Amino acid sequence: MPIMGYTPAELQRLSNAELNAIFIEDRTIAVPDGLFKGRFIRRLDTPGARLPLSRVLEFIGFELMPFGIDFRHRRWYFMASCLQAGRFEPSIQQSRWRDTEVVSLDYSVSHLPRFARNFLYDEVMPLSEDVLLGLGGINREVGMGDHFFFSLERIGKS
Repeated sequence: MPIMGYTPAELQRLSNAELNAIFIEDRTIAVPDGLFKGRFIRRLDTPGARLPLSRVLEFIGFELMPFGIDFRHRRWYFMASCLQAGRFEPSIQQSRWRDTEVVSLDYSVSHLPRFARNFLYDEVMPLSEDVLLGLGGINREVGMGDHFFFSLERIGKS
């Protein structure tokens, strides 16, 4: 059981308001290490999340396909952990979308095309050593950039 009591299945059952409250709880955070599998939780009701292109791309990439993050190699993966892409640099900083500090994922170091590097942005909040709550979206302000909640659960031990 995670230290703070949240499992990905429990997070899945919470409302957006409850997920927001957990995301902004005051806690000491550190950049995670290791391999995590992802789980789409739910879309936010924001103007950016309602855009048709966002809905389609996020449905395919996060609701249909298995995904996760390898924090050791600082890359996302899709389908299987050996299929990594989307290199990022994690740092602890003020959230763009919520009143809290988060682990921000900066894609400017990626080898993705420039438009993709400039477009992508995500934030994660470690809830324990083994479970993270994430906000996925794009590199825009609150309401346009924050699109969906996801969870990450450690695969094995580091």
